[in-house]
Amino acid sequence: MRNAIICGALMALAITTASAQQSLFSANSVLPGCKAVFEEGRGLGRQDTGYCVGAINALVFLAPTECVEIPDGVTFLQILLVVVGFIEARPQRTDDAFVGLAFEALLEAWPCRK
Repeated sequence: MRNAIICGALMALAITTASAQQSLFSANSVLPGCKAVFEEGRGLGRQDTGYCVGAINALVFLAPTECVEIPDGVTFLQILLVVVGFIEARPQRTDDAFVGLAFEALLEAWPCRK
């Protein structure tokens, strides 16, 4: 029951933040920091990189098995690639909140099997 409540809250967050115009936390603002992770040394000390990494780690930690099932062995960089690819495939949504789009990316890539 607890997992279902958390899953519902995360989905509500993704839906409500997806349409929010948040320049500081928009995908457009955060995506460069996500990409900087792949370039050695470029992401160090960047606020957008810290937000990107923190948001994705929090979603992975909080996403219960009823929502998202990330297989064992999937690395953070693989998850980051999925999120970046998902957002880049939707340029019309870059003003949406980064965390909402990242959660949608996880739901699409690794939906629960139940």
